[in-house]
Amino acid sequence: MKETAGSGEVGVWHETYQVPAAEIEVIYNGMPLFGLAKATAHVPVGAGTNTAKQRMGRSGRKSVPPRAIAPSGPRFQSPGSLA
Repeated sequence: MKETAGSGEVGVWHETYQVPAAEIEVIYNGMPLFGLAKATAHVPVGAGTNTAKQRMGRSGRKSVPPRAIAPSGPRFQSPGSLA
């Protein structure tokens, strides 16, 4: 990364959102768990969870109670602890 710093070849952006833990979705395939997937519970995709709508507990209804996901670690972690 140091070789390309300042060259315009690499850009980095960061966005922060505060959302309830039960309202996030992170998908990893063929990768180790890290980031939000490591900081929260891991739920494999399978029957009944093949679409984002199914995984997030939504249907055609206007309001659906959020599905509870128990975190496996501290509620808040420093960015360095998520890598």
